[in-house]
Amino acid sequence: MPFFNFALLKIMHVTIISILFLVINISCQDTARPSTIFPSGVASGDPSYEGFIIWTQVHSEADSTELTWQIGIDTLFSKIIDEGITYALKANNQTVKVVIDNLTEGTTYYYRFVHNKTNQFSRVGRTATIPKNPNKIMLGVVTCAEYESGYFNVYKALAEMENLSAVVHLGDYIYETATSHSPFNEYAAKLTNRHYQPSHELTTLSDYRERYQQYRGDPDLQLLHARYPMINIWDDHEFANNAWVNGAKGHDSPEGQWTSRKEAAVRAFFEWIPIAEQQPIYRSFEFGNLLKLVMLDARLCCRDTIITFERQLLKPHTIVGSDQLNWLTNEISNSESRWNIIGNQIMFGSQNPNLKTNFDRWESFPEERGELLKFIANHQDKIFLSLLETPMRHLILQLFQKMEP
Repeated sequence: MPFFNFALLKIMHVTIISILFLVINISCQDTARPSTIFPSGVASGDPSYEGFIIWTQVHSEADSTELTWQIGIDTLFSKIIDEGITYALKANNQTVKVVIDNLTEGTTYYYRFVHNKTNQFSRVGRTATIPKNPNKIMLGVVTCAEYESGYFNVYKALAEMENLSAVVHLGDYIYETATSHSPFNEYAAKLTNRHYQPSHELTTLSDYRERYQQYRGDPDLQLLHARYPMINIWDDHEFANNAWVNGAKGHDSPEGQWTSRKEAAVRAFFEWIPIAEQQPIYRSFEFGNLLKLVMLDARLCCRDTIITFERQLLKPHTIVGSDQLNWLTNEISNSESRWNIIGNQIMFGSQNPNLKTNFDRWESFPEERGELLKFIANHQDKIFLSLLETPMRHLILQLFQKMEP
């Protein structure tokens, strides 16, 4: 059955080349200082044939800060093809997102923001619209970015790659944990001087905002966002460990109401990530007739419980829900793409039956997993590639996937 986990990918009767995994290493960092007005840099995301979303954040105590955004065809902005006025609001943590459209497909663009009061510029970002008839698509894939575990050198490596179409982030963009929450984290944080801010576990809106700001101060993450559009989905650590609709394994009653914590985490995510502010968050992206990327929410949308060994023996549970599963099968059934890629946060493959200690996986939801496998088996004309979290779950992994038609 042509359905692959990227960590176990094998060459079959298709051309798949240039697969590379990189992990976090400890090395010297880029010491370039960010703008004092735009300390978190710029970012773009959710590309389409006609546009994308651009993002920035300003350093200001004002309730509203007027900015000009500009779209150009080169880094000097010798020809500005679109521009407008927007406002960074204190109520939104001084972040701003602008939906750009009516552009030309398959084209590289440059963007920047101007602080109108001081006439200071942000760094220049580069992004691109999706081509309608691509000959190849190259994606970078990242997940599980634990700040205290080491430098984000791999983000820099991705940023320095040429001709990526987009970067796909499968979740755990941030970690909500307290600083030095494990012996390894304590050792690594001391070695790299990368201690979490705030130092306690995140539970409030101000907590989550501060952690996102710390992450976005990282020069390698800033560089990656400035070079390529990102397609994001969330996992659990944007909220709490092993999160689901009505709670989380990592949430206890002394930490307050789960609904309030979840709402705070969702709001901070939408403030800091270049993504359309809509729920449900699952969505798809078409790259002509070569590739269709379907991004699932197997975490917060529809998961109805935390699975334990005992609960596996009880009534069936849901990981994505009937609505999302029907949406997924319709997206793929109606796809005209040669490649159909499913991106989600949770491991899909089978676990060694003698080592079943991790229940946070599709295999713990056998009814929906079986339904999806049956669907794939009945659609052998489609070629599937599953982008899923691997057992190397606390390292940032990169997959550079070059696909030929």
